Amino acid sequence: MDSILDHHSSRLQQSLNLLAGFLHHTKSNGRPGVVFLLGAGCSMQYGLPGFHELLSRVCYDLHGKKELENPNLDTLRRELDYYWKNEEVDRKRAILRKHLGYVKGRDCPGYRRLANLMKEGMVHATITMNFDSLLEEACECEGFSSPPIHKIHGSLREDGEEPVISIEESEFYLKPKAKRLLKELLLQNHVVVLGYSGIDTKITSICLPAYSAGSGSLW
Repeated sequence: MDSILDHHSSRLQQSLNLLAGFLHHTKSNGRPGVVFLLGAGCSMQYGLPGFHELLSRVCYDLHGKKELENPNLDTLRRELDYYWKNEEVDRKRAILRKHLGYVKGRDCPGYRRLANLMKEGMVHATITMNFDSLLEEACECEGFSSPPIHKIHGSLREDGEEPVISIEESEFYLKPKAKRLLKELLLQNHVVVLGYSGIDTKITSICLPAYSAGSGSLW
């Protein structure tokens, strides 16, 4: 882990360092554990677009509309929903790789720091809203072959769930078992939120009610 700390510090790494003492204490005392909830901000610091910008780019790729007039997130989702649903999965992943595949997890010290914390058992699971595979790649670099990562919007990786634009199409929305798992993770653990502003009301409506009924802390 010392080699990771020698990297240039990032916002994500700084946050993880501040939490290190809490994570050590939680691990030594057992349940509840710690679950990380990651948003686009964790990847934006390494040069990837935020969710709103990504959807704008995808909108242009799919039907040539470079931008809509003052689009909010829900407007972009509605604009894309029909086109996205009718694309082949391989085409969806190719579009996402075009916009997200140029940064690698090995070069992201914050994600590698988180991968180490997961490997050491200090983080029970990570829930991410991001399509990118930076955390998975970071885990591979740190020798952690089976990380407990749950991707709400799916993944650009071939071995991941199909990427979805609308949360209503997510396995965490459609599949009872996956939805129950998400609720249990939020109910039974402390929750650390990083890189997520809370403006995505569809995500918030799913995650926060489950968390608010739990007994853990929200960071």
